[in-house]
Amino acid sequence: GVQLESGPAATPYTTTTGTIGGELDLCQRYYYRQVVDSATDAMGLGFATATTSVLIHIPMPVTFRAAPSAIETGGAYGLFDGATTLSGGTPTAYGYTTGMQALQFGVTGATQFRPYQLISNNNAATFLGFSAEL
Repeated sequence: GVQLESGPAATPYTTTTGTIGGELDLCQRYYYRQVVDSATDAMGLGFATATTSVLIHIPMPVTFRAAPSAIETGGAYGLFDGATTLSGGTPTAYGYTTGMQALQFGVTGATQFRPYQLISNNNAATFLGFSAEL
């Protein structure tokens, strides 16, 4: 709750949307970072397109102002099929829309067409960041 004023008198605190949640929604139209709370949290769902590739979809919390133009990554990614966790390297952008992001992970030993869940692979510092800055 900080507001900067130009001039000698302070005015009541206001937000553009009237609520803090509305302000967050407006900010997330430009940038969204998905973080994990534990070392094996789920981040998205998808399927193996081949034995060496898994496509994961990440839903955005609000509609972006435009398709994201950059992705930030950090930590370690795993792809879990319910029984086995495959190590996922750095994702590459497969397709972006204003509401859903698709990421492709190169892997070894996936079962084609099997569903996979993107998890943080024993790393509580794992994150994905999407940017649609001006």
